[in-house]
Amino acid sequence: MDDLMNFLLENDIADISEEVIISKRVPMKFGIRPMTKNQHADFIKRCRLRNGEFDDAKFQTIVCLDCTEKPNFRDAQAIAKAGVITGEELLTKTLLPGEISALHAKICALSGFDTDINEDVEMAKN
Repeated sequence: MDDLMNFLLENDIADISEEVIISKRVPMKFGIRPMTKNQHADFIKRCRLRNGEFDDAKFQTIVCLDCTEKPNFRDAQAIAKAGVITGEELLTKTLLPGEISALHAKICALSGFDTDINEDVEMAKN
């Protein structure tokens, strides 16, 4: 077995998490984790509209709900305290649209979607 495979086996993706700040308005850290391949496929499926279009806002919301560990936007006590019915409503009641977008971007980056492979190849060549 080569070094790369050993590295991959020793660095389980299930153990990845990060704490991030998403805006100046909310100076506390959010706990996030990456999407799994199956989650990503499920999220895409759930956001595909009947006419074939894709609901970007719904995708952002689902990603934020399922991949944010702290705070838990599905917490029943928090939902009740906010006077809403769902986690989606709690998310949109407590965060500004740009903050939701920033949180989504951080989760996507942690999930590997921010990597420019061409840039990485050039760096490795040098």
